[in-house]
Amino acid sequence: MPTQEEINVQSFESVVKTAALRGNMPLAWYGTIKLARIPAKSREWYFVVECQKCKRTSPAFRDWSDGKLGNCFRGTGEVLLKCHFCTREIRARAGQLATAQWP
Repeated sequence: MPTQEEINVQSFESVVKTAALRGNMPLAWYGTIKLARIPAKSREWYFVVECQKCKRTSPAFRDWSDGKLGNCFRGTGEVLLKCHFCTREIRARAGQLATAQWP
């Protein structure tokens, strides 16, 4: 059975898939959502956040638009997730998300 954090990741990915099909539109988001650590695959696109401690980039959830949408999120929403490298908890606002192709 998936954890709530895994369900949250799936929900964000579903929203991005829908936005990618309909074109770039702002997606309003408020509140704080905790996300599970995801296994990133080489050459796939993700919404990413920078860790304040180690300054490395961690994937938050899959970008099914392959970078075409850019950051389509608006509002005061935040994500919480663990850094893939130093495991510190990252807190990032909607405007801090970026899209990147995983190396």
